[in-house]
Amino acid sequence: MRMKIYELFVLLLFATSCELNDESGQPIQAAPRSGGTAYQFIGGDGYLLLLKQSGSANDTSYFLQRSGTDHFQENLEVASVVSDEFGLTILLTDGSTRRADLAGNPSAQYHGFGLSELYGDYYFRKFYGPNGPLADPDVSSVRCRCYANGTQTSCDAGGPGSDRCEISGSGSGGGSSVGMRCSVKCATGFFSCCRTI
Repeated sequence: MRMKIYELFVLLLFATSCELNDESGQPIQAAPRSGGTAYQFIGGDGYLLLLKQSGSANDTSYFLQRSGTDHFQENLEVASVVSDEFGLTILLTDGSTRRADLAGNPSAQYHGFGLSELYGDYYFRKFYGPNGPLADPDVSSVRCRCYANGTQTSCDAGGPGSDRCEISGSGSGGGSSVGMRCSVKCATGFFSCCRTI
């Protein structure tokens, strides 16, 4: 009896750890989900930006530094966004995924060298207008970035030799105080640099 329970446990463990593939060897997509959140995915010179369509200063914005220059705006129905050590996975409500990767994963749709997570009024004012995400957001305002090793720049956190940093702060703008918090993780060959506002 003990052996049967053990065999069943091992079989269940094996089954849950395997990725399901179709006959061509491609991973099977997750089942469609309902109840997603509308996001806008914006591509520009050297960046990708993922913003909630009806975002607020309390929502996370994701900024991928990359070498690509293709410009696009795409509306996405997102079931979940997962940031991990090597990038960002966006699970859509139709069951498909989008992957922004820092480690050179060939199956990722987007490749970059820095992934920042941004919060607060400071970024909200730079990325959103009265009708939602701006068509041309002010990405020069991003205070947590990655730089190629050997680059000379000043940082309040991070700096040469660090692959990630985080910073928060506040400043005045337009007669009112604005707060922000950001973090960044960098690909091999780059260092993190975070600056206050």
